[in-house]
Amino acid sequence: MRRLGRRPLRPPPALGVAPGDGDRVCTDLVDPRCTTCGAQPSRREYERLVLPLSQYADRLASYHRHTAMSPQLQSLCQDMLERGLPDIPVSHPTDRGLPVPVEGFEDQRIYVWAERVPDYFASFIEALGESGEAADWRSLWNRPDTELVQFFAFDNGYFHTVLRPGVISGSDAFTAAQSPVAA
Repeated sequence: MRRLGRRPLRPPPALGVAPGDGDRVCTDLVDPRCTTCGAQPSRREYERLVLPLSQYADRLASYHRHTAMSPQLQSLCQDMLERGLPDIPVSHPTDRGLPVPVEGFEDQRIYVWAERVPDYFASFIEALGESGEAADWRSLWNRPDTELVQFFAFDNGYFHTVLRPGVISGSDAFTAAQSPVAA
């Protein structure tokens, strides 16, 4: 059994639109078909792993208080905390991406933004390699006086100021280093 996941759908030829993963205008697909196998999709329930961001709301609020960021990004973070943080699916039933190394979820893949978190550590280690301090990277990452400066576009603000520090907060081995943010 295949799962559609983010596979492109083929809209009916009468619509005269290009294939994609959804109609961004009307959101109503008539006779959708998978472009990979030609099958018509059907709804099915499945289990997947989630990150309960709400459990880390206090840590994230503290992280945001100690992080310099644009007013727009501050507003986004504050609004998300006030509304209540959602559970974020971190595994997906698809065949693209890194396999989930958890029993019972081997047929799923890790959410791409969750799998990117180790990139932050790798970049940190690489930068430390030039100074000869890479071997001690864990203690340097967790030191209160460590500041990491990030540069990213506002449209990725959620990922860098809520999701990434939320994933890191889920591990007691690491703290979300204070990160002045330029957006």
